[in-house]
Amino acid sequence: MKAVGLITEYNPMHKGHVKHLEMSKELSGADVAVSVMSGDFVQRGEPAVMDKYLRAASAVNSGVDLVVELPVRYATASAEGFATGAVDILHYLGVDSICFGSESGNINALTKIASVLASEPDGFSDLIRENLKTGMSYPAAREAAITSLGIFDGKKVHNLLSSPNNILGIEYIKSVIRNAYDIKCFTYERTGLAYDEAFNETNDGAAFASSFAVRNEIFEQLDALMATIENNADLDDDSLNEIIRNDLFKKVFESIPDETEDIMSESFGRAMPVGIDDFKEMLAYKINRLMYETNFKKKELIERLCEYEGIGDNLAGRIANNYLPKATITESIMNIKDKSLTYTAVSRALIHILLGIKKKRDNEAIDNLDDASNGEVFVFDSKPDTVPYIRILGMNKKGREYLNSIKKDCLVPIITKVAGNEEILAEDIFASNLYNLVIAEQFGIDVPDEFKRGIYIYESGFTGESF
Repeated sequence: MKAVGLITEYNPMHKGHVKHLEMSKELSGADVAVSVMSGDFVQRGEPAVMDKYLRAASAVNSGVDLVVELPVRYATASAEGFATGAVDILHYLGVDSICFGSESGNINALTKIASVLASEPDGFSDLIRENLKTGMSYPAAREAAITSLGIFDGKKVHNLLSSPNNILGIEYIKSVIRNAYDIKCFTYERTGLAYDEAFNETNDGAAFASSFAVRNEIFEQLDALMATIENNADLDDDSLNEIIRNDLFKKVFESIPDETEDIMSESFGRAMPVGIDDFKEMLAYKINRLMYETNFKKKELIERLCEYEGIGDNLAGRIANNYLPKATITESIMNIKDKSLTYTAVSRALIHILLGIKKKRDNEAIDNLDDASNGEVFVFDSKPDTVPYIRILGMNKKGREYLNSIKKDCLVPIITKVAGNEEILAEDIFASNLYNLVIAEQFGIDVPDEFKRGIYIYESGFTGESF
């Protein structure tokens, strides 16, 4: 069986993701689509809007054959770490190809940039250093260094390296090249709303929404939903679902595939949405605990903060001086960020503190480039070893057949049960436990934990408990 790999978050699953699935099979000629999906926390340094099990079920119902989890350490990393983990997993799963959407849609152009970054020609790193010394941000310094090689003119280099899907695509290709994996890369031009574009009066008719637009609409309408539930105690489930689908969240449901509508409508106001500010008290406790352990001495606090993945001296100092313990996390991020630190870079850092994700081992990152500009930096603080396991979240019959065909030759453990694998899954279990605590607090339900939920099987449901 020929398999194509999809690197995803499905936060949440929308019609653009269905197009990605269809284009991936068409371009690659694959029989099976295998998705590596972020768990309960995602690459922007935020919790997913709905938990990984519901998102895996949505993906399988929409035609993805096999869904595996990207471990939280990689799922919340910058572009390089995110790509490193995902491509490693797809390699171990024996996929023949990877396909992704990009702003460019030009695999040759993206591959040329990726090849430079993978090989780092003589003097390339030195040139970046020299550019940084002039006051350039890291992305600008990198662009200037690549432009100097004469591959493309400066404008084209900038366009390729300033778009988020291009950046991730370049990282996927770079990881394939560096590891000499026998994986072919395909891309197609992404259409519809831009990655950071919300719904407005002029784009409501767009064929494909962005995940950002869908999430933004969910949170925009959340207060109205909670007020409806509070003010209508006798409202039955069918009537509430009608309000959710055809009134409050009409734009959302117009943007998601039919196969995922029931999952989302049944979860609204019951187990979703989850947002970063829901973790305010947890993070405040964690940072106050660090302050206590360092005797409230700022220098020692900064040293401790630098132990966490993605945090260098500059960012640690900004957190120590600008974190707002009584404010929302969003407000703290805005207070910490500056010209050299984007919102996403700060958000990821705070999530790593919350989840206890520390650097695996010391690494002499160049001048703390992890703190540079837009946070999408091509360094990974601790250069972790390859992903040590593959965790299955969902599958259909074809996915099961594919898994059975490759599992004997897989070089890392394929995990279908948490029990017995607690040590290797510790970071992911902890992250999901915190996520479930927020659901319990926000919505008053007890969500089955990592040991009880099981795997989602198409047309059969979860092998473990549901809620």
